[in-house]
Amino acid sequence: MASVDDPFPIPKALHELSGRSGPLIACNTPQLNKELAAGELFGHERGAFIGAHQRCDWLFQEAEHGTLFLDELGELATDVQAQLLRALQSKIVRPVGGQERRVDVRLIAATNRDLEQAIAAGLFRVDLRARLAAIELRIP
Repeated sequence: MASVDDPFPIPKALHELSGRSGPLIACNTPQLNKELAAGELFGHERGAFIGAHQRCDWLFQEAEHGTLFLDELGELATDVQAQLLRALQSKIVRPVGGQERRVDVRLIAATNRDLEQAIAAGLFRVDLRARLAAIELRIP
């Protein structure tokens, strides 16, 4: 089980109890480079853009058969939210400059942002909110 000083005790406990064979991969979404967030989540192929000198593994790939924890998901750019929604619905991701690939990842997301307000302001997709709300825990 998660220790007291673990920065992600709830996602870690949920992952450990899930029986999934892959790792728990945690990502603080505000730290993702805005321009490259899709590449960091879904990967990119060599030559996909200037500076892509080699193929880059991606968070979804690293979490294969495991759990991907996206902390502060409410901060994710709306264009990347659309790609995330597609990945959750279809279980298929497309690395930048690459071919579609099937993924097997459980997603856990957290945010301090009031998503209802963010939806009203056009900053968060209502369909992604609905997809993520399968099980909702509110922790003070």
